Amino acid sequence: MLKRVTFLHWNREQDGMRRPVSAGALWLGLIWALSATLTAFLLLALWVFVSSGRTYNLAALLAAVSLLAAVLGGLVGGNSARRLGWLHGGLVGTLYGASLVLLLAAGGSGAPGLTVLAGRLGACAVLGVVGGVAGVNLPPYSWTGRREMLRRRGM
Repeated sequence: MLKRVTFLHWNREQDGMRRPVSAGALWLGLIWALSATLTAFLLLALWVFVSSGRTYNLAALLAAVSLLAAVLGGLVGGNSARRLGWLHGGLVGTLYGASLVLLLAAGGSGAPGLTVLAGRLGACAVLGVVGGVAGVNLPPYSWTGRREMLRRRGM
């Protein structure tokens, strides 16, 4: 069942100078996660603005969006790094969770307790690892390859 899934890829290049963590992959994953969160929150705000309901309980939906964004960020980070997907995904999830914790803590009097914030940070880290493992096993994504494919099709 898990025959073709890679959890750890050994370095065959034999150069000790290569760094194990790619900062570009971390930033790319973090930007994707934060962008997905911002997009989903803006769409929800538009929905609340346009609809005619009196009250909304969006806490569960907002939590689900933030957890899915952690998976997406880990997936993009692992796919971009192409090695050590669990490490890149976990770091992206942790950085994303820490940024959410800082935003929630800066929210003022309505900020959740420390256990809720720690649980959210841990969940983002674990889901980032899941996304990183999935991302490193997906084929590499490149914009140049997409452009060439569209050019060959005449688009």
